[in-house]
Amino acid sequence: MKNITLNIFLALAALSSLPLNADVFVLKNGDRITGEVASKTEDKTSIQTPYALIDIPNSEIVSVSAAPTDKKQEELAKEAVAEKPAEESAAQNAIAASDKPAENVAEEKSFIDEYKDFVHGIVPEGWEFKLTGAVEYRKTDSQTTSYTFGFEGFKKWGELDEFKFNAYYDYAYEKGTLDNGMSYRNKTTDKYGIGTNYKHFFDQASNWYFTNTLAYSVDMIKGIKDQVDEIVGLGRSFKFLDEKLVINVSVGPSIRYVNADGYDEHWVPMATFMEDLTYKFHKYSRFEQNFFAGISLTNVHKYNYMFSAGIVFEVTEVVNLAARYFYSYDAVNSGSAQKKEERLTLGFEIPLK
Repeated sequence: MKNITLNIFLALAALSSLPLNADVFVLKNGDRITGEVASKTEDKTSIQTPYALIDIPNSEIVSVSAAPTDKKQEELAKEAVAEKPAEESAAQNAIAASDKPAENVAEEKSFIDEYKDFVHGIVPEGWEFKLTGAVEYRKTDSQTTSYTFGFEGFKKWGELDEFKFNAYYDYAYEKGTLDNGMSYRNKTTDKYGIGTNYKHFFDQASNWYFTNTLAYSVDMIKGIKDQVDEIVGLGRSFKFLDEKLVINVSVGPSIRYVNADGYDEHWVPMATFMEDLTYKFHKYSRFEQNFFAGISLTNVHKYNYMFSAGIVFEVTEVVNLAARYFYSYDAVNSGSAQKKEERLTLGFEIPLK
């Protein structure tokens, strides 16, 4: 405090000692010199300051303006003394804002910052990806404990078009009872698939959209060697609670190709209904729900439906925890194939965006 008072006093004294016709010379390097022109040639200007006579090359002078009046000298002196190096001010502000040393604060933020920099470096612009993993308990005609892994992607073009995809793979141990009463336990790895969904909204003000879904899957637990579904639909999006609650509903025709054990009919035309809901009920939590139903256009006894619901907790910026329940019934298959399936999963999600 004593040094600041002394500096102000010296600055005021220096300003008050300036000649009445003093000017302020601004140099290329940012320096300012206040004084009166003593002499001037084509190459240099001699400036008389309160302390000495200084020769300045004319090429180094950027501008010349009149020195401040006496009324402004005190304010300018205080501003000049109050200026501190940027590094010193930043350090003092950091220490004042926290009881922890500045070095510790930097260390706490470094992991998240480095992770975000890494993700931004590998994720294409406009895309959002997600890695998923879960322990899954499945109940059909047998009981299966499996580990499921997935990869999802999403991109939006402007306000009208969006595309997403998902891929999954299950590694499972299955146990059950054969028709002769013998129990069994074997390893099953033939369950995987990939799906895509495209939406095109009619215009920015409308919630109506065209949608196309294409999916391929293999599920040997149900006896399905190959299954392909393509769905074309017309849908509408409903938004509530400042878009915290979003419901999408669509209907349309579809075609299914099935290659399954003991099933001769491969192509099945169907009518479908799809619904999905997302409700962000908390800053770090959301509820997700999906429903699908399809019925054969050639045989109403062949139909399938699927329901799922889950809660996702955004634990940190780098990982989420998720618990989900699935139930499905599928009669669009051979009569001997498993039709009912119930699944409960507990896993994690790693967003990449």
